[in-house]
Amino acid sequence: MADVDFGADTSACASFESGAAPRVWKKEAGRERCSYLYDKGDRIASAELYAVNANGMALKNRVSLKYGARGEVLEEYTPTGWLTHVYDELGNRAQTTISGERTVD
Repeated sequence: MADVDFGADTSACASFESGAAPRVWKKEAGRERCSYLYDKGDRIASAELYAVNANGMALKNRVSLKYGARGEVLEEYTPTGWLTHVYDELGNRAQTTISGERTVD
């Protein structure tokens, strides 16, 4: 695990843990920790954010991502809902649907 020190402000210190591939597996900053899982294409497949306190870690948020053949994010899933994305022929996001109900162009 590598540490980064931002000076006297201890809340700004961060630690990173990575594996053989150039990917970050875990990151800690202040009282929060992020964990990442990757797919076979070396893209982030899921990320979890935890609050670190005296009792251990408590999950604050989670996101899972699904990608298209061109590498664009097609779906995002969180505990509060999901997003689906449609892209134009140039790869620009053209439309997002929120939890299957509301569409934003």
